[in-house]
Amino acid sequence: MLSRNGFAVAPRYWWRATKITLFALHNSLYGLIERAIYGARIAKTEVEAPLFIIGHWRSGTTLLHEYLALDPRHSYPTTYDCFAPCHFLITGKYGPKILDRMMPDERPMDSMQLKADLPQEDDFALALFGQPSLVVMLAFPNNLPGDGALFDLKALSPEKRRDWQACLKRFLQRILLRAPGTRVVLKSPIHTARIATILEAFPDARFLCIHRDPFAVYPSTLRMVAALHPYLALQDPEHDELERLTVANGEKIFGGLAADRGSIPAGQLHEVTYEELVGEPLRVLEEAYAALDLGDFEPVREIYEQAAAEKRDYQAKTYDPPQEVRETLKKSWPDACRRYGYLE
Repeated sequence: MLSRNGFAVAPRYWWRATKITLFALHNSLYGLIERAIYGARIAKTEVEAPLFIIGHWRSGTTLLHEYLALDPRHSYPTTYDCFAPCHFLITGKYGPKILDRMMPDERPMDSMQLKADLPQEDDFALALFGQPSLVVMLAFPNNLPGDGALFDLKALSPEKRRDWQACLKRFLQRILLRAPGTRVVLKSPIHTARIATILEAFPDARFLCIHRDPFAVYPSTLRMVAALHPYLALQDPEHDELERLTVANGEKIFGGLAADRGSIPAGQLHEVTYEELVGEPLRVLEEAYAALDLGDFEPVREIYEQAAAEKRDYQAKTYDPPQEVRETLKKSWPDACRRYGYLE
């Protein structure tokens, strides 16, 4: 990552770059050990019908992921898995305790709990494997790629695209080796623009897409990026283009979904709204199970009822962007605004 970005690290962040490099050496060493022990078993592990939770950032993807992770028939990557993707099989007993001491107790953008054993975005794991990831954009905001390769991956060479697919598969194989017989559930918003690439690797994949009022998503995303910058940055931004980039990234996310929606086989895509999930979580989850053939809902009804009761008091922040922002989003995110009736 340093080489690709010309070692353009701001002086005050060199301590962070050094620390990351030391962790990278640690990860590489333990990755070799894990491969020697589990490599053959990982390669033989079958990945069947993984479930991808998709949707723009700040649309409720985390909430949906945390619900589905409660089903014992499901497996999922934890925060520790995503931060130690090449050796969590051998360090998973002690590593999460160390990571918990290093991380804040809450996510900086929304005060939701942050623990090493909670579900996490697999895009962090892909970033640590050296694959295209928006995490790099957060680290190097002044070196933004302009070809869209971070999103739908179609700008990559066929070889690099196959490498991305193989990397994701190996990560899922590791998760399933630890939890055999389960369905792995993933959540990374950027995958919303990668449906075609994912289907090439996993033709039986399921997609559970969640939507939220885009006029709330936009300012919430701005807040998220601003909150993450102090934790991930290796540069100070030399530009003030966060608003423009957020709109452009949303165009790629929603545009990718609109382009690929029709190519998803029947029974492999189901769409819900954040507002319905918060208001009637049991109904929304039960309908998703039926639509995507995720199994009998009754064994987990009580589990979800208890979880819904615990989450009932959580209040998401409300936003009311100015009219000029609304007009921009209507033009730039038309599918997101119209499909679920968010236009006034």
